[in-house]
Amino acid sequence: NHAGARVDYADALALLGDVDSARALAEALLSQADVPAAARQHLQARLQRWQVAPSAWQFAAMLGAGLAWESNLNGGPGDSKLWLTLPEGGLSVQLVPEAQPQSGFARLYHVGASASRPLAAERQLLLRTQLRWRDAAAAGNDYQTAQFDATLVQPGAHGELAAQLSHGEQHFAGARLLGETRLLAQYQWRISPCAPVLGADAAWRRFPSAAIL
Repeated sequence: NHAGARVDYADALALLGDVDSARALAEALLSQADVPAAARQHLQARLQRWQVAPSAWQFAAMLGAGLAWESNLNGGPGDSKLWLTLPEGGLSVQLVPEAQPQSGFARLYHVGASASRPLAAERQLLLRTQLRWRDAAAAGNDYQTAQFDATLVQPGAHGELAAQLSHGEQHFAGARLLGETRLLAQYQWRISPCAPVLGADAAWRRFPSAAIL
């Protein structure tokens, strides 16, 4: 029950990231009359800092791997020919073998990670990333996708305000198919039994281009 030892214990809890327990112990000690003046000043200074200092980061991760057989690894059309309608008349074009559906086994991988951290004024910062890729026998059938999100959440008196910045990438056979950056802001009201949402969403997408089709 020595006050000095419990002050040290409160400091240790804060260093370990358990700021809530450290704050509760400090408040309990300050309520006691036998706490020395130096320890009381130390606790009061710590309480002021712990009120605004964020707690430690919390992390989560996920790893996945699998083997799959797919009947159309390259997303080829079902017919081996294409029919083109030209001003001079119709034209039938035979697809090269590489463009026709290809089947086979592929290894699938998935990596996901997330992190969260409380901030001042009850705000919450959330970070998330996901990576997926397929490794097929032919490198021309490999694909990779990546997604990253950063979200800031601010609770309010009647609901919750969230702002999110995200970026996604899609690659196939070593070529970039899509790059997308999004900015989202929305407010969700806590109204029982429904939860109406008002928001705005802006997206910037980049696609591959070619001078000749």
